[in-house]
This record gives sequence, structure tokens and C-alpha cells, in this order.
Amino acid sequence: LYALQPETGAIGWTVNTGGFVTSSPAIGADGTIYVGSASGRMYAVNPQGGVLWTFLAGDGIDSSPAIASDGTIYFGCDDRTFYALTPEGALKWRFPTGGRIFASPAIGSDGTVYVGTGDQRLYAISPEGTLRWSYFTNGDIQSSPVLGADGTIYFASTDANFYALNPTGDDDSRVKWKTDIRATTASTAAVRGDGVIIFGADDDKVRALNPADG
Repeated sequence: LYALQPETGAIGWTVNTGGFVTSSPAIGADGTIYVGSASGRMYAVNPQGGVLWTFLAGDGIDSSPAIASDGTIYFGCDDRTFYALTPEGALKWRFPTGGRIFASPAIGSDGTVYVGTGDQRLYAISPEGTLRWSYFTNGDIQSSPVLGADGTIYFASTDANFYALNPTGDDDSRVKWKTDIRATTASTAAVRGDGVIIFGADDDKVRALNPADG
């Protein structure tokens, strides 16, 4: 993990994590930096480059961590488990899934955590670590979900569809819409101020979708 000086790009400090760093770091309100490694450890590093603590998961960590308003650190792991840690690095809970987790989680306004996995499901997990609901697609979910202003969950699946799911309601009303994008790999989307959803895909195209109907 590298810290670069903003004025010159010079290296301020480095931390050796013992394995490839394929996820992005997250920075807490107090400046603590959290990053996972292929070594299977989640690191907490202070702004001066000192390691505050490490947490050993069951396999490599490709999922970038997300930080809740109470400081809880959420991340997925290649061991098919989703983790929640306290700001001090203690395990709050773990949630088993049926597939490896490459995607990063998104946190809703009510604290619900959303994450996609290699078992072709999008999971909605409560802040206490219990399942609220899950939605099955016909492909792995490798990109991270993003949330619209109204709480709609947007994500792509390797089944070549892009989904918009309602955060509430029953299974019959879960799908707001889905659109065939004719591409099996898509990036994590960005939601513009007017709600338009923008993402790139492996067919060399960038798409902008209407939030009303896809």
C-alpha cells in the first residue's frame, strides 16, 4: 500500500501487506485507512503509515471495504464469507455465501448492506448480520452495486443483464426492471445527479440508462 504526496507524487510511506493488493482502500472519518490483501488480511493503517491492526480472514480479499456510519468495516472474501469488523479490528459477525466475493458492498440509508457474489446472488444483509433477502440472477455478480437516491439497487451480472432492484417489498415486486446489455462483464456503475446510470462494459461501449425503465 502506497501513500503519495499530493504536491509532487513522491512516496510518503509504504506498507507491505504480504500479498497482492487488488482492492481499493477505504478511509474512515478519523483518517484510518483500511485495505485488504491476497494474504487474507484486512489492514488498518494510520495516516502516518503505521499498522494499527490486522484481521486474518479465510482467504484472499479482493473486495474493497465499505465503512458504515458507526465505523463498522464490511468486506467480502474469497472464502465465500462476508465479514463485519469493529473499528478496533474485532469480528462482529460473518455471513456465509455460496460463492467467492469479488464485488465491494454498498450500504443503504437504513444500514442494510448489499453485496453480490459468485453464487449469482445479490444479498441484502442487516447491520446485525442476518439475511433480509437475496435475489438470484443467472450469472456471477462481479461488479459492485450502487444505490440511487430512492434506494434502488443497480448492478450488472455476467448473465448480460443490468438490474434495478427495489430495496423493500416482496420477491414478486423485487425487480424494478432489468435490461439486456449484451455484454457479460460491466463496470461498477455511477449514478448521475439526475438519476441516470452510467457504466462501461466489455463490448467497448459506455452506456447511460434511464432510471425509470432501464
